[in-house]
This record gives sequence, structure tokens and C-alpha cells, in this order.
Amino acid sequence: MHLDPAHPPLWRSPDVLQFGEDARVVLAAPQPWQERVIAALESGATDSDVARIAAGFGVDATAAGAFLAELRPVLEREPAAPRLPLAVLDQMRLTDAAGDMLVQALADGGWTTVDPQRPAGVALDGLPVVVIAARVVDPRLVSHLMAADLVHVPVVVGERHVEVGPVVTPGRTACLACVWTRRRDADPAWPAVAAQLMGRSAPPLAPSRAAEAGAVAARLLRDALVVSGRARTRSLTLHAGSLHRRTRWHRPHAACGCRSLEGIATADDLADPEPTSATATGPPG
Repeated sequence: MHLDPAHPPLWRSPDVLQFGEDARVVLAAPQPWQERVIAALESGATDSDVARIAAGFGVDATAAGAFLAELRPVLEREPAAPRLPLAVLDQMRLTDAAGDMLVQALADGGWTTVDPQRPAGVALDGLPVVVIAARVVDPRLVSHLMAADLVHVPVVVGERHVEVGPVVTPGRTACLACVWTRRRDADPAWPAVAAQLMGRSAPPLAPSRAAEAGAVAARLLRDALVVSGRARTRSLTLHAGSLHRRTRWHRPHAACGCRSLEGIATADDLADPEPTSATATGPPG
């Protein structure tokens, strides 16, 4: 267990200690052994550690337990969820604050970035992959990720928006080719337009928007780890200067060969409606 970082020990006066700016717990004239216990709890300690510290000051286990009970509102006993490794393939070559903010947002969302500059041609050891791209993800990279059976999520930066997702689990969910094929169905000129977009210079990405995109990517990947057996997956579009987010759901396209026939023919998937859109304010779920 350890002290909740949101409620650090703060001295109100030379002999009064509070925890957190909201004074969740207040101790009047804490004893030296209590101060030693508090110091140990800042880095983490077990009940046995606390009892041992108290015993060193001649304090029995009952008193030590009572002190821990007093501190309970500011203690965290559940271990933090372990950070999971992922790789970032940065086609935009972000080297400024935007790149740092995106990686930090992934870390805050429970992910440890492994070698952000790793080139696409190198084996990624089964890690989930965040792909950062300007306007359109390179289809060659998508083919590489699918062939390597790697879970991946795109972060696609446009002039006035960033689209995050969908999370692609090869063989189970809609892939990016499915998304592109549906877009081609709606607009036959889309492939020609996309090819031209790939050749244009990358639009700027504000650090604040990068942080938001990283947080959404982290959440989508986390959700994908705990929700299995569904072919549908979602993407969110973040608009510059707006709190509104557009959510789109995607399912495999019948013309795409990314999934086996056995994988497609499930009752749940056949009952799914066509991809839908929704507008929401604030973070997902």
C-alpha cells in the first residue's frame, strides 16, 4: 500500500499535518513513529513494514493498525495496473512537443512506448502498434502490420481534425482496408484523392491535440484488450477548436479478404447495422 499521490502530506503549521489540499485527513501533533510511517508509505509499505517501524519506537501492533485505519481515506492498497508495452510507428516524424505529448498521453493511459523511432521494416515482436500518419496511412505499412498479425490503431492527422482508430485486430475486426473500401463504395473517386493526399506535406499538430489523440488511442487499445469476439470496432474524430467528437463504428467489408469466412459468419456480426456515426462531447465512455 502507499499514500495516494493526489493527497500528499502537507504541514498546515509546525505541529498539524494534512493530506491533500482538500485536507482529506488531518493529524494534530503526529508522533515521530507516525512521521516515519508516513515517510515509508510515500514510497510504499506493507502492514508488516508499518508494524515493524512502530515496534522500533516501542509502539504495539494495535496502535499501528489504528493509525493505518485513520489514514485509510488517503491510502491506495490496490496495485496500479501494470503498464503494457506498445510500439509507435511515426510516419510524420514528430520530433517536437507534439510527439512528446502524444507519447506521454499513452504513458498516462497505461502504456509504455518501446522504441518510438523503430522503422516499419523491423519485426515488432507482437506488440500493439500506434501508427501516426498525415492524412492517410500508407497502405504498404497496413499490409505489413496485417501480415505480421499485429494489433494496430491509426492516429491520422488532417488539417482541422485528428481521427483515432479503429483498433484493428487482424482476423477478428474490420481492418483499414475495410474502412477504405467502404469509403470507396460511397465515393468512387476516393482512391485517387487518397493517393494525392499521401504526397502532400504533413499538417501541423498542436501539442494539446496530440495529447488528446494519445489519450484516446490509449483508451481504445485498453478497451480492445478486454472486449473480445466482436468484429465491430470504432474510430473517433477530434475536431480542432471543438469539444465535439464524432464516433464511427466499422465492421468487416464483404469484399475484403482480411477475415476468414468462419470468422465473418457469426450471428452477432450479421445482426450489426451498417457503420454508424454519432457526435459526443467529452471523452469516450
